[in-house]
Amino acid sequence: ETIDVIILADRSTKTLVKQIKSLGGSVSQQYKNVTAVAATIPADKLGLVATLSGVTSVQKDEMVYLPEEKDDELRPMSYVVEDMAGIEVQSIDLANITSSELPEGYANFLYTGALSLWDDEDPTSKGEGTIVAVVDTGTYPNVCLDHAVIGVSGFEDGYNAIDDDIPATSPLNHWHGTHVSGVIASNCVYDFSSVPSHPIYQAQLPYLGWPVNFLPILGQAPSAQIYPVKVFPADGSGSPTSVILDGLDHVLSLKKQGVLDIDIINMSLGGPTYWDGRDVYDRFLEQLVDADILVVTSAGNEGPVPNSVGSPGTSFGALSVGALDYAPSS
Repeated sequence: ETIDVIILADRSTKTLVKQIKSLGGSVSQQYKNVTAVAATIPADKLGLVATLSGVTSVQKDEMVYLPEEKDDELRPMSYVVEDMAGIEVQSIDLANITSSELPEGYANFLYTGALSLWDDEDPTSKGEGTIVAVVDTGTYPNVCLDHAVIGVSGFEDGYNAIDDDIPATSPLNHWHGTHVSGVIASNCVYDFSSVPSHPIYQAQLPYLGWPVNFLPILGQAPSAQIYPVKVFPADGSGSPTSVILDGLDHVLSLKKQGVLDIDIINMSLGGPTYWDGRDVYDRFLEQLVDADILVVTSAGNEGPVPNSVGSPGTSFGALSVGALDYAPSS
């Protein structure tokens, strides 16, 4: 009987909100930095929406889902870092460690090339001074991320667009956002000195040969700071596009008002689109780019076949990242 839509306009949405209500609809989001609203419209009145003054586009408020994992039933909901028997997890001060001291064969860096960009004389090369807003399920400041996670006045625990009374920094949230944040800025090591025969240590020994007291868990920019923006429910289920846009709108407000100088947005999410570079995400990404924020998105977990890159990865304003596999068997 009703349809959830996102309506784009070329002028103030104040009058548009009144017109939507006059049609028997309701508005769930009136965005601050983009002339757009999210609304629920009676199905028999949908055709009239495009004729309202100032309306330039009407798009369905699609649900967005996190990647399905085959082992979700075995995976913990959150990434609370706990000491295993005899294994210590320790945060480290990257300023006291030079790149040459890192063990050879650190696979993450060999694949991405991040280590080649690190300069021990330039801390910014490791992310110092950079703030990344991770738009996801929230980020739990575990021992590997406690140095990185930040908040601001009024949003000490980051931003929760879901409004489910579970803060963006809570360990009750789904693991995905914490995992993504760890790839960016994790800064800790495992110490297996007490249990050198542990299978985790032994598994890497023939290939990487890391010392028993120093198995690094370092992000690509371990000195960066993370501002969590929670746009998915704690159980990791789907979220409407309108809620994700609310998270982006919040980041824009922080940046434009000078509250937090966010440099990068990370969005490891997406969904199908029929309008590459022209859907509702693009209107928001244009504003983010104009505000001098680099938007990094996932290309998706499908392919290589046509139409397998999801939005906002298809946006003209985003840097999209896909998977890379060096295995000869591929």
